[in-house]
Amino acid sequence: MHASKSAAGQKPGACVQEIFKDPVVAADGFTYSRAAIGKWLEDGHDTSPMNNLPLDHKYVCPNMAVRREALEWMKADYRNVSYPDGYDPSSFDGLPPQVGEHDAVM
Repeated sequence: MHASKSAAGQKPGACVQEIFKDPVVAADGFTYSRAAIGKWLEDGHDTSPMNNLPLDHKYVCPNMAVRREALEWMKADYRNVSYPDGYDPSSFDGLPPQVGEHDAVM
């Protein structure tokens, strides 16, 4: 499971070799890291970073299926993974974050 993350000059949909820390689904149906799509929307964009079509809304929903899959993959081979800054896989309990059904980015 690799995250889509916003870096200087990159859209949140750009592929990078990093594990999803907090995957969410946006109105376009694509999965992004919460931080990347949040930055995209906070910067004033109202379109999908993947296809440039207008977004129906700016809410995101946790993607628990991708999160579970990433967790299983990390548990299987966590020694050979590049983790996001500050992430300690040995302390991971596998529980989802405490969030509402839908989380507003803005």
